[in-house]
Amino acid sequence: MDVIKKQLLSFTNCTVRLYMIGGYDLANRDVGSESDPYLKIICGDKVIDEREFYQEDEPNPRFDKMYMFSVPFPGAPRLQI
Repeated sequence: MDVIKKQLLSFTNCTVRLYMIGGYDLANRDVGSESDPYLKIICGDKVIDEREFYQEDEPNPRFDKMYMFSVPFPGAPRLQI
C-alpha cells in the first residue's frame, strides 16, 4: 500500500508544448482601424510577452510558433493565452 501512496503523491516533471498557428477574425480593439495582435502566454510563473512582435492592422494573424513549458504532473498550472 505504501508504494501506491508514494506513486500517487509523487510529481513528475513534464513538458507542455503549445503550438500557436494563427488567429481568425479577431475583434477590432483599435479606434478607426483593425487590431494589432500579439501573443502573451502565461504558464505558472513563466510569462512570454511578444508585444514587440505585434502584427499591425491584422484581424487574421499568423504566428507559426511553438513554446515549451516544464510543469509538474499532476497539478500542472493553468495555461493562459
